[in-house]
Amino acid sequence: MIPVAPPGNRADAPGYNLLETDSKGHLLEAVVKSKAWWYLFPLIVLLLLPAGCSRQKDAIVLKVNDDWTLTAKQFRSMVIGRYRTPEEAAQQTEETLKSYLDDLLVRRLKVEDALHKGFDTRPEIVKAYNDALRRAAVSELYRDVILKPLIPEKEIREFYDRDKEEVHASHILIKVDRDTNNDQAKAKLEEIRKELAKGADFTQLARKYSEDSTTPNGDLGWFRWGVMVDPFQRAAFSLKPGEVSQPVKTQYGWHLIKLHDKKLRSDIKPFEEAREEILNRIARTRSSELREAAIAYYRKQAEKRGVIYHEDAMETIFNAMRGRVKSGNPFSLLTEEQQSLPLAELPADSAVITAVDIRSKYFPMRRANQKLDSVDKIREMVDAVLAENYIFPDEAREKGYYENPVVLEQAEKAREARLYQAVQQELILSRANPTDEEALAFYKEHPDKYMTEAQYTLVEILVSDRKLADELVERIKGGENMRALAVQYSKRPDAKKKMGVFGPIRKTQHGAIGRKAAKSPIGKIVGPVKYGKKWSIFKVISKEEPRVRDFEKVKTRVITDARMEKRRKIDEAYTDSLRQAIPNKMNTRPLATLFADVQVEKKKGGAAPPPQRDEPHEK
Repeated sequence: MIPVAPPGNRADAPGYNLLETDSKGHLLEAVVKSKAWWYLFPLIVLLLLPAGCSRQKDAIVLKVNDDWTLTAKQFRSMVIGRYRTPEEAAQQTEETLKSYLDDLLVRRLKVEDALHKGFDTRPEIVKAYNDALRRAAVSELYRDVILKPLIPEKEIREFYDRDKEEVHASHILIKVDRDTNNDQAKAKLEEIRKELAKGADFTQLARKYSEDSTTPNGDLGWFRWGVMVDPFQRAAFSLKPGEVSQPVKTQYGWHLIKLHDKKLRSDIKPFEEAREEILNRIARTRSSELREAAIAYYRKQAEKRGVIYHEDAMETIFNAMRGRVKSGNPFSLLTEEQQSLPLAELPADSAVITAVDIRSKYFPMRRANQKLDSVDKIREMVDAVLAENYIFPDEAREKGYYENPVVLEQAEKAREARLYQAVQQELILSRANPTDEEALAFYKEHPDKYMTEAQYTLVEILVSDRKLADELVERIKGGENMRALAVQYSKRPDAKKKMGVFGPIRKTQHGAIGRKAAKSPIGKIVGPVKYGKKWSIFKVISKEEPRVRDFEKVKTRVITDARMEKRRKIDEAYTDSLRQAIPNKMNTRPLATLFADVQVEKKKGGAAPPPQRDEPHEK
């Protein structure tokens, strides 16, 4: 087995990608992916905000009204977020950057219009803001009371310094199991090491002795610091090229490691840019500690705030659900009375937790492969609701996190996203549905969109032998009846029944047959044409010219096309009116040097970035 950091630990393990909100990927998934209780803390471990946004002065690239600006530094961060890496972002053309900047301007103009129209007072917008504020505040609380004590700045800096190199190594693994104990595994590696000292080839010995089935020749390729488990990586990175380590113990067994090469990475970022990524990678390797610290902190706060648990009620609803449903939602089995039983109370918030409150936690628990097999699982779901909605938000509020500038900024971003969605839906999408008259007019104005393709009817002979195909061509040219020959020789299904008639077909059908038929005059013998493993000889006997399809047959498509066109025109007119009505300014001068510090080859062309993902889809 490759000695990678296991799930929850490895920096780049499949299934452990960072969920993203911006260029640095501040959502931390690793902690919550680790076995039990991960669904208990959806707020404190799902969102890990940046420690702070830089406020240093730099050029303003967008300004709307007198109170909203976007700086070059902020724009650069957004571009990197869109294209994943500084190198990829730096390859975008200046025109692409201008297009993206203009998209952001239009987005902000629409948000300003939504504010002017009072959309921000709507209950759903207020709720989105408050929910984001709560999540962000709890995340900052988590950063300060859980993360920082366990992962100090010194450790982040040390990781950064180590992560400047990558190594190419191979290993030989001897597992510790029922047949081989620690001493035996280590002794076996000592014997292998003696063979190496006598000149044996490491790769050959790996093939012979290594018990890592995933790398039969032992080669692990190139890897960075943080990818392998700690004892293994410390040994590997301490070697010089060509050296072989002493036996190294990991959770997978005992290893001999040979270092082939070592090099500086070419994509090293400045510490401040890399800091959040490193913090997340370290957190993955410390997930168990972070989880236990979070649970301990929750229990302490729950006790301090006087949470009252009703164990009898939990037992009642557990017994009502236990073993009665293999799939679906077992909460549907509860009676109305059972659903309203108080499972826990938080007097300070006048909160009463019932089965109705906790059922939303059941499916996340199931997705984590946690079974509803004990009353403790009911207690965990109760704790999840208390943590998410009361305990941690209350603690964050008391400690002043709701006034934290970073928290307020994240909440405002969430509100802006909902305002933009509301504008798109109400002022554009909802008005874009065409009437029947508009759809018919669009159909008549764009007949080329609804044309049939030309179709060709053939007489064809399909045979398996090229020599026979050549002979048949000569016989047809000599005057023999092609249809009679098709009945006798053609392998095409129904050839006898149809006297060799094949089609109609389009140019885009049947490969070379369709393409050549489209170019052939009526009556001309064509072929032999290779068609898979067979050979085709044919002549076109009739051609149906392209025509406009009947409106009723393409009505659904016409309505979709007409809606898109109407939406485009509404959006264009609306945007133009906003550009005129709302003071705005775009400064594109900084774009030329936005990524001057990133050394990559510029692309000669490039399309505009993909559209914003939070825009509602048309129905």
